[in-house]
Amino acid sequence: MQQNSQRAIRTLFKDLKTCQKRWDSLNTDSLKHATNIVNTVLQILYVKQPQSWSHVLEDFSSLNSKYQEKMISQLPQLQENLNSFLSKIAYQHSKMLIIQQQLDQVIDEAVSNLGVEYLSSLPIFVSFTLSDCSAILHEIVDMYTVELNLKRTIYNNLLKINDRKEGMLYISCWINEPYIDLKRLNDIEELIESEFV
Repeated sequence: MQQNSQRAIRTLFKDLKTCQKRWDSLNTDSLKHATNIVNTVLQILYVKQPQSWSHVLEDFSSLNSKYQEKMISQLPQLQENLNSFLSKIAYQHSKMLIIQQQLDQVIDEAVSNLGVEYLSSLPIFVSFTLSDCSAILHEIVDMYTVELNLKRTIYNNLLKINDRKEGMLYISCWINEPYIDLKRLNDIEELIESEFV
C-alpha cells in the first residue's frame, strides 16, 4: 500500500511540474500582448497632449482625432488577445488546484490504510512524511494563486495607465512574476528529486 501511495504522490508532483512549465510558456508568450496594450495606451496618451504635435500639424486637427480613434479601436482586440492567454494561465491554475485536492485524497487514503503515524511521524519516502508532501505542494500552488490574482489585477488596470513608468511597472510584474519564488521552487525541486528516488 505504501508503494501505491508513493506512486500516486510522484505522479501528482509530476503533473504539477507539467502545469508549471505550461504556465511559464504561456506567461512568456502573453508578454507581447500585454506590451502591445501598454504601447497603444501610451500612444493614445501622447496624441492627446497638444504639445506632442508639431506646430506644422496644428492645421490638421482631424489627423489627431483620426489617429486617436484608430488607436482606441485596436484596444478591444488587444485585450481579447491577452485575455485569451490569461484564461489559459487560469486553466493551468485550476489544474493545480485539482492536483492539490487529489493529493489530499491520496493522503487521506494512505492515513486510513497505513496509519495516522505516516501523516507526520513516519516518512513515506526517504524523509518526507505525508504532511511534508502536502505542505510542499500547497506552498507551490499558493504561489501561483497569488500570482494569478496579480495578473488579473494587472489585466484590469492596463487601460488605466497614466504614464510610461506605470506601464513598464505592470509589464515588469507580468513577466517577472514577483510572487513566484524561483529560488524556493528550485530548492523544492532538488528536495523532491532526492526524496522520490
